[in-house]
Amino acid sequence: MVSLIERFKQQFGKDITEFETFKKATRNKKPQTVQNYRYNLTEFCLFVTENPDQIITNREQHLNSSDKREYYEEKALDFKHYLETTKKYAGRGVNGYLNRVRGFFSNNGSRYSLDFGSKALTYDQKRRVRKYSPSRSDCQAIYQKCPTVRDKLLFCLAFQNGLAPTDIANLDYKILPQEPFKFYESSRQKTGSMWFSAVTPEIVENLQEYLKIRGSPKHGDALFTGREGELDAIRISKRLKELIKLAGFGDIEGFKPTALRDAFVDCLIDAEIDSKFRESFMGHTSDIEHHYGSHKRLEANIENAMRKAYPKLSLSDKTVTYSTSKEQFDEIKQRLEESEKRHKETEQKTNAVLFKVLQTMKEIGADVDEIAKEIEKDGTTT
Repeated sequence: MVSLIERFKQQFGKDITEFETFKKATRNKKPQTVQNYRYNLTEFCLFVTENPDQIITNREQHLNSSDKREYYEEKALDFKHYLETTKKYAGRGVNGYLNRVRGFFSNNGSRYSLDFGSKALTYDQKRRVRKYSPSRSDCQAIYQKCPTVRDKLLFCLAFQNGLAPTDIANLDYKILPQEPFKFYESSRQKTGSMWFSAVTPEIVENLQEYLKIRGSPKHGDALFTGREGELDAIRISKRLKELIKLAGFGDIEGFKPTALRDAFVDCLIDAEIDSKFRESFMGHTSDIEHHYGSHKRLEANIENAMRKAYPKLSLSDKTVTYSTSKEQFDEIKQRLEESEKRHKETEQKTNAVLFKVLQTMKEIGADVDEIAKEIEKDGTTT
């Protein structure tokens, strides 16, 4: 099956990103936003059978014509109907497409902006397919079916850290610690808000194994690659879908890659993680930094929260509880050893004192007996 990108190239001779009007519309945009424009506008261009440059050129001409002034407003409404009826997209998905289309026109010049007037663009916000939140056992089954260490790492980041495909695609491997339950932070591609998290034992193990095969990426290179090159958000989402299907869950409606974020939240709730930490793990707006004071204290609290949640997130067949880190365990062990040493020293000192007391008492007893004998002897003489 030919992809939309390939169909566009076949019809218009080059990728949509090579057209000047597309470059202008996406100038200074985040990489993920550019990707969204690329896929959404590709479909719109195929729908109207015009490339981006042709659309803007025609828009200029239509604005000076009374009978075609609202031509692209009508096309946008037709496109909305096509997405809802033919593609079966829900309101939120349709809204995303139409926002890119409107942005394309306005970013090329305010005079090109689409004006719907009384023809308000309304969207049905209800979901066409009910969301499915996978259980931990579902996630364990998928993990066991992952054919490569790369796939296992992808899945762990999505489920155990709740990362969306776009966040995984733009993840710098250097920020990922090489020790379980260690803190790391980054910003979400979609919102720009910070997320605070900690790596799990599975993430560390698979990352180390994957880097042995992949090699350390150069600066600016994507961590995840495939036969077609770097894996962007679309390809990562597609691969996660394939892994879900491979494990036998492909027929479950609503079981999408983003459902793994929902599963992550469910596990945090089951582990009774505080809402402030849940917001931080998910990359939602939170004032947790101000709430917990120093950054060092924040790191410690995030790490402890992940340790507490891990029994609910573990992808191992065995139930393992990591209540303390190695450093904490060593510290506790040292304290116990010191306490035991102090106890022995105290016991030895106490025994020495008791021995002296007993010796003194014996000596006193002997003196008393001697005095008693002398008193008795004196009395008999008298």
